[in-house]
Amino acid sequence: MRTCARNGLAAWVGIAVIGLGTALAQPDHDQGSPDIPSDAAGGTLQRGMSMDKLPKHARSQSGTSGNLVDHGGRILPSSSIYYIWWGSLSVWPNDAYAGLTSLAGGFNGSGFMKDIFPQYMRGAGATTGFVTSLYDSNTTPPSHGPSTSTIVNEACKMINGNGLTVDPTAVYVVLTSNFPKGANYCAWHSWGSCNGQTIQVAYMPNTTGVSGCNDPVLSCSGYSQGTNSIANVLSHEFSEAITDATGSAWYDNSGSEIGDKCAWKFSACVKLTTGSWQLQQEWSNAANGCVQQ
Repeated sequence: MRTCARNGLAAWVGIAVIGLGTALAQPDHDQGSPDIPSDAAGGTLQRGMSMDKLPKHARSQSGTSGNLVDHGGRILPSSSIYYIWWGSLSVWPNDAYAGLTSLAGGFNGSGFMKDIFPQYMRGAGATTGFVTSLYDSNTTPPSHGPSTSTIVNEACKMINGNGLTVDPTAVYVVLTSNFPKGANYCAWHSWGSCNGQTIQVAYMPNTTGVSGCNDPVLSCSGYSQGTNSIANVLSHEFSEAITDATGSAWYDNSGSEIGDKCAWKFSACVKLTTGSWQLQQEWSNAANGCVQQ
């Protein structure tokens, strides 16, 4: 989703990067949820996962009808994942670093990657790989919902500050130690420009204990509830970032992306190459519905 709203909505926030990179505002086909603020600098909207506002018995009814349509835009058949931990590491669950690193490392070669995403890759397979974690414990993440430019700037700062080359195939996941005040979403993904190259970002606030973002349904791993919550939201945004990297590839006639259509719908534990997780279903055009893997 283009903004992980607490249980299933999507939205986009504007993109404009100042300083380390120059992000260009992108037109968006989806006006998104009214609770997702627009970025004054860019004017476009983020895509994200909304908070869970449905009773559990109604979750099977969520989602939108109709298959995803290929609008020809940017996809990531071969991607990489970088984590940027922004804020004090002591605030996250004590198993968050190990758990989320295992999650990202377990995507590749799993049914999660091989069974769902290739149908959206225009003849290519779908592969990914976890690269590294970067840390910014010297500054405090925004207390309110950040703009896309803020998250892109943070990713670009960490790329440059660690002497790295911009990876245009990467999803730079910015994990903040706090959760934004007043937000009606759990996370979002978007894109911008760093050193003249397009990068994909995902804003992943600390959803530990946040009502509507932290809802255990299955017992799939021994990780804490907070880590499992972040993992599920992260899988949603990652799925959308590789199938609709810049808001111009795969989405349905209502603007919903692969994760939006199945947000907060679980049927079984998802087995990755590094263990099992409670991850939401994703939309499959081939099955004309939500599938686990």
